[in-house]
Amino acid sequence: MNTELFNRYLEENPFESISEVVFKVLRRQILTWEIRPGTKLNVARIANTLNISRTPVRQAIDRLFKMGIVQTIPGKTGYYVFNMSRKDMEDLFRVRKLIEGEAAYLCAVKNSVIYRS
Repeated sequence: MNTELFNRYLEENPFESISEVVFKVLRRQILTWEIRPGTKLNVARIANTLNISRTPVRQAIDRLFKMGIVQTIPGKTGYYVFNMSRKDMEDLFRVRKLIEGEAAYLCAVKNSVIYRS
């Protein structure tokens, strides 16, 4: 866990809950591959590194689990960063292309209606 990033998020968002800050930092580190796919997330180690209790770390990891960013592995304990196969990634980008293209089209149509009025 990146303590500098955690502390910077805390300074920039002093009224945000600790679990929200932990969630944002973990999500960012996972999505940027600072925490690699397949890595086990050790609640105690993260809490000790950040000098916080385990509860906000558990809450943050639970949110990541519900989003599908972390997963459990049958026969193992704990949570692991989701590991995407090449096919999973190709499927994801194929769907994103469709959705983003449609979203751009709808924005263009909506803006043209607004400017014609």
